[in-house]
Amino acid sequence: MSRRLPLLLAGLAVLAAALAWLAREGGRKARLEVEDRPERAPQEVAPLAGELVPPAALPEARREAVIAPEEGAAEAPAPQATLARLVVLAVAEETRAPLAGIRMTLMPHTGGSAKHVEDAQGSLERAPITGAEGRVEFELPAGLALSLRGWGARAFAGSAQLQIEPMAPGEERTVELALPTGLDLVYHGRVLAASDRQPVADARVEVERDDFMTGTVTGADGSFALELPSWSKIDIRIRAPGFATVLLEPGRGHEQPETARVVLLARTATLRARVLDAAGGPVPDVLVRLSTHAYHLALAHHGGVYAPTYSDLDWSARTDGSGACVLEDLPPSVPLAVELVADGQPPKKDLPALSLVPGELQEVEWRLGSGCRIEGRVVDERGQPVAGQALWLQRAWMEAPKFFRPHEEPAQTARSDAHGQFRMDDVAPGKWWLGPAAEREADPPAVAPAAALVEIASDELVKQVLVRVHRGLLLRGSVLRPDGTPAARAHVLATGVEAGWGPDASTGEDGAFVLGPLVPGRYVLRARDGQSAESEALEASAGEEGVVLRLRLGGSLRGTVRDGATDRPSEASLAYARVGGDGSWFTGETKEDGSFLLERLLPGTYDLAARASGMRCGLLREVVVVAGAETGPLELLLEPGALLRVRYAGAQDHIQYQVRHEGAIVAGDGVPAGSVAETAVPAGRIVVETFRGRGERLQTELELAPGEERELVVGE
Repeated sequence: MSRRLPLLLAGLAVLAAALAWLAREGGRKARLEVEDRPERAPQEVAPLAGELVPPAALPEARREAVIAPEEGAAEAPAPQATLARLVVLAVAEETRAPLAGIRMTLMPHTGGSAKHVEDAQGSLERAPITGAEGRVEFELPAGLALSLRGWGARAFAGSAQLQIEPMAPGEERTVELALPTGLDLVYHGRVLAASDRQPVADARVEVERDDFMTGTVTGADGSFALELPSWSKIDIRIRAPGFATVLLEPGRGHEQPETARVVLLARTATLRARVLDAAGGPVPDVLVRLSTHAYHLALAHHGGVYAPTYSDLDWSARTDGSGACVLEDLPPSVPLAVELVADGQPPKKDLPALSLVPGELQEVEWRLGSGCRIEGRVVDERGQPVAGQALWLQRAWMEAPKFFRPHEEPAQTARSDAHGQFRMDDVAPGKWWLGPAAEREADPPAVAPAAALVEIASDELVKQVLVRVHRGLLLRGSVLRPDGTPAARAHVLATGVEAGWGPDASTGEDGAFVLGPLVPGRYVLRARDGQSAESEALEASAGEEGVVLRLRLGGSLRGTVRDGATDRPSEASLAYARVGGDGSWFTGETKEDGSFLLERLLPGTYDLAARASGMRCGLLREVVVVAGAETGPLELLLEPGALLRVRYAGAQDHIQYQVRHEGAIVAGDGVPAGSVAETAVPAGRIVVETFRGRGERLQTELELAPGEERELVVGE
């Protein structure tokens, strides 16, 4: 016998054991996190440590070297295939033509993630993209139930999903994925002046996106019509000279001229500003910039709130030799943030926001260098000075401390010196949050970004403060599913008992979480994930370990929203809350066909409200949710409602409001100072509750007739 034969037989034995292990594992599913992001450059992903490569997946030469026995030796059995191949053809739903530029992912039902690649070869870890022939190929483990999703990453196309039944080892299967591509929505509108309801002719109605562009102008009666893709998130921008821009969310229900969406345009306002120094002298060449978030100019399809795709809007002008400038065509009834930029000085962003009245000419004067100077010292838990600590100052909108977030933008910043000393100059009067900056990477030595409330009076020139920081104080625990198993990738939120809100964290694969860094005190913890109902609230102290949050078994509600007059299904916004709960309420949306499925609800009795275009509202009372069960099918009928506008006339901060009808929560929102929010509400008697932060709540009762529009002014 050759001396190499025992070695070869031993190698074959190891190989056979490895193949048997692979067959038992069935390709071994990877537990991955779902990633659904826009197109981006490919990312390199390191292979899993210790992962075995089945011989069937090796290049031909390597495969032969592994399995070829030495001459005269017993022939090894052929390896059993553990992989399958899936071919996906992307086609247009309307024409069945192949679609290029369609990104695809294939995921187990337990979730997953895949990097974007620029070829047509995919796997559970690779998200391919179709070429001209609309084809991609996936190599995947056999025996898994999978979800296929495709979307138009580089094509004017919507998205589609398909469930893939488990495939047998070695199987090859071809499926077709049809995606919408047509302009299937005819949208009619009518533009009127808000002041007198007269038509606005020749207003520009525009839709702009990278993959789609259209537009028109209104006729003499203010009417317009557009052909749009219902499956794509787009915004309609309406502009007319002398009127403020409106961003409109399109939707179904306005396919005919007689059902046109009425859009009211408000007259623009003008601001005449003057910038002076502390002594009252003019400051020339100062850039005065006003800005507002795009959602303040947006009208939702169902009369609520939505976030348009447009960037924030801004207006600017430079002061002349007298320190004056004029800003025109400003939108009224929205908060306008103020920023002053003088040469050689950091931008001044701490001035109160402005709000103008339609058609108003407002005059304002700002003085640079006349504000309060904040002087202070940063110390640690032992009272020792902290050098080099970054600090943030942010205008407060409620009277409670808070935790800063990394994405927030402060009005001023400072850094402590070697002795822990710092200063912030020219701070405007009002309420402020001051504390350590929020670091993007929080590790045990990091400082808790907890901000304290600081109030500066109008005549205050110097404010002395002490900032005490805390390092490395954490709260550790774990989250369990209802069956007692660890809940991976659950979200844990901590709210300070005395603070507005606190930090959050995600659990690892073992269900463990770490919250922090924190400041000493008590925190209310809640956990939620995508499979179960929220955990019960649990109170714990900073520094505790072994805290256990248990998710609860939830139920679901399934039903359809219909128009009460026509009995046709209707798109709608949903609001629902548990009867006798803590006042928390939730929102959702129906599908285009009016159907809805609300999942992961805590057991109990719920009120369910719907709002649809045309001031239509519906209410379904005392629907019972049972743990582990689905309640339905339900029918929620829409009836003629009314339109409520809530205007906050205060000078700063914002208010929140909540609308109840027959005791059920039907709508709610936040309103910044000087702004207005509108929503459809049921006709009849409603109760509007308004409040600021944790402050006093004010209730106002209104009686509204069907079709009526009413404005409620708060804070005068």
